[in-house]
Amino acid sequence: MPIFKDSYQTTVGSVFNTKPIETAIKESIIKDSLDSVNLNVTHEYETLPVFLTGRLQSESNVPLFTHPITIFNFQKKNYLCTDMRLFFKKDDYYDNLNDQKNIRNLTEFNFTKSRAILNLLWLQESYGEIKNGLAFAGVVFAAWLSEAIAKTYALDFKDQTTLAVITSFYYQSLFQEGNEFDEDTKQKMAVHTIKATKAPADFVLNIFDKITAINSVEDYCTNVQAILENVRLKNFNLPMLLTIVKNSWYGTNAKEIISVALEHPPTWCAIVYTALNERTYKTSMVYRIAERFGKRGAADEFNKNYIDMIKSHTSVAREEAHVTLQDFV
Repeated sequence: MPIFKDSYQTTVGSVFNTKPIETAIKESIIKDSLDSVNLNVTHEYETLPVFLTGRLQSESNVPLFTHPITIFNFQKKNYLCTDMRLFFKKDDYYDNLNDQKNIRNLTEFNFTKSRAILNLLWLQESYGEIKNGLAFAGVVFAAWLSEAIAKTYALDFKDQTTLAVITSFYYQSLFQEGNEFDEDTKQKMAVHTIKATKAPADFVLNIFDKITAINSVEDYCTNVQAILENVRLKNFNLPMLLTIVKNSWYGTNAKEIISVALEHPPTWCAIVYTALNERTYKTSMVYRIAERFGKRGAADEFNKNYIDMIKSHTSVAREEAHVTLQDFV
């Protein structure tokens, strides 16, 4: 499986032409030092965080964009650029951009900023930290897709369980480069899958043996169709999957975000955290599944680890923040 460095490298994200955005951002860095706007996100890493807030004149030349975007090797530096302009008030702004008085939509601001921080971790190849520390997100992912697909096609319990196993394997493969897994890696993936799906070990290993190379979400769809051998799934493909999941999430650019989350774990983890902790999303399908699987401390542990990751990459102490760190500032 290729590691998708940012959302614009995913299958769905790659259809967008990002060159005009990248060019305009580079011009803003040169003209107005846009690269100095980091919203207190630490930047001792190889990739520097940059946030568009609408405060610099040259930002008006940058088209609005949905996902954090990478710019590599510009003036010998790498950047992860995130568009926050929709979430800031246009008038009467205060010197501290993190001040709540500047923020028009705090929920979207928090989601977008924390998503960017996870993407920074991802770019530093902290795959294991995200996969293991936020393992609960994988449980929710497997249940989310298997339940949504099973409901659409009226599949029985066995087929839904098979789907959950394939989906768990697929989600874990998003953290692995290449599609050749040695036996030790497969065994570890199986342990995660047994725990996530509650399926018997021999059932899980049997399904794993049937899975062919997965290099994209399209390959995931191909495997689902081939392994289940259910005539109802004969037309199952990526466009159909996107239709099935499009209403799982809502908010600004919701369909684009949930679509790239199918291949981009940092985006998915941010969605799960936001669903669990923001009242706005309490009626979303993601919340309903996360809430159901989050018993016995699973969701609490996920929340704690998520907050710790965000805290470790912001330079504002909790007691000093204008917005509480629960809100990621």
